Order: sequence, then C-alpha cells, then structure tokens
Amino acid sequence: MIAVDPKKFDQPDAEYEKMVQEINQSEVEYGEQLSDHIYRYRSKETGLEMYQEGKWYENSIQIPTPEKIPKR
Repeated sequence: MIAVDPKKFDQPDAEYEKMVQEINQSEVEYGEQLSDHIYRYRSKETGLEMYQEGKWYENSIQIPTPEKIPKR
C-alpha cells in the first residue's frame, strides 16, 4: 500500500495511477499484486472511491460500519 496526502503531493490522479501500475510491473511479484488502480476515502456515504480511466467511482468498495460488523 502506498498512502499519500494529496495536500502535500499535488499530482494529477492519472499520474498516481501510472505510478502504481509501474511499481506493480517492476517491483511486486505477480501473485502479490493487489490492484493497478488508486483509491481514496472521502466519507462514510461514498466509502472508498476507485479511479479508473480518468474517472472516480463512488462506493467502489463498501467499508462495513461498526454496527454492520458481526459480533463474535
């Protein structure tokens, strides 16, 4: 995982996606790669958003809230 503060690293989103793809191809073993996409968390309502082909997609991954996590 690579985490960046967009206030400190102000690059176009496509550049971050390109960086992730390049790192996956050159540094990460094939079976260890997770995704070639970048993600951002904006709010509980939108959840994680995925960036793909120049567009952000809301609710790409649902994050369970504490009330939705099963109790053991």
